[in-house]
Amino acid sequence: MGGKQADYYQKYFDILEQSGKAPWHWGAFFGGGYWLCARGMWRKGLLVLIVPIVLFFGGLSVLNIVAPKSWLLGVYLLTFAGAWALGRFLYLPSNAHAWYYAFAKQRIAQMRFKYPNKPQRVLKMLSETNNMLAAWILFAVFGFFTMMAVIGLLAAILLPLYAKSL
Repeated sequence: MGGKQADYYQKYFDILEQSGKAPWHWGAFFGGGYWLCARGMWRKGLLVLIVPIVLFFGGLSVLNIVAPKSWLLGVYLLTFAGAWALGRFLYLPSNAHAWYYAFAKQRIAQMRFKYPNKPQRVLKMLSETNNMLAAWILFAVFGFFTMMAVIGLLAAILLPLYAKSL
């Protein structure tokens, strides 16, 4: 597991096995959901990527459409978004090695079950496990949709102002 960085992760997996405490992971801190997806943990990665977008745009639409004068709902949404950010920037990097270790152990067990008499094939498949291209494609897609959403928000704000000024 870990592709070309197998030795890097093995060092941290050994620390995790001996002490039971997962060390901080800077790649997960900066990469977040993209790091999770690049390592093959797609469910967790997409959850980390999609929830803030849903919170932001859902919160904006609720505040502007459903309850434009309700400041309490805005406070709840901001509190939840702040808690999510704390989890994303503190909980995820402090547990990333443990999550990846559990995922790697599960993947190795699946491969050994699937190919019980071919250990060399299992080793070759596991050493090639890396989804970095998929994570970059995901980054580009999310970047595109985020850019389109920002342009849409700016248009929704600026077009009525422009129409008033005419």
